[in-house]
Amino acid sequence: MEAAVAEKEAGMTEWNDGRLDDLSARVDRIEKKMDAGFARIDAKFDLVGQRLDKLQHSLTQMAWAYGIGMLGFAGALLGLIATKF
Repeated sequence: MEAAVAEKEAGMTEWNDGRLDDLSARVDRIEKKMDAGFARIDAKFDLVGQRLDKLQHSLTQMAWAYGIGMLGFAGALLGLIATKF
């Protein structure tokens, strides 16, 4: 039993040029697939970033509108109080 395992291991550790070239080609294909996958993920992150930028812009505009509205309301309230006295 141990002899059969030793023979199998010995056969697996022998790497000739053809096997090394095959391994190199497989690694290259995997690398290309990974690069394509990372490019898709980068595009998705860019899209999410653009959406967050638009949301931040809208929230900033709403905050300014609310602040200006509150100042206008405070001015009208002060004018009303000033006319009553």
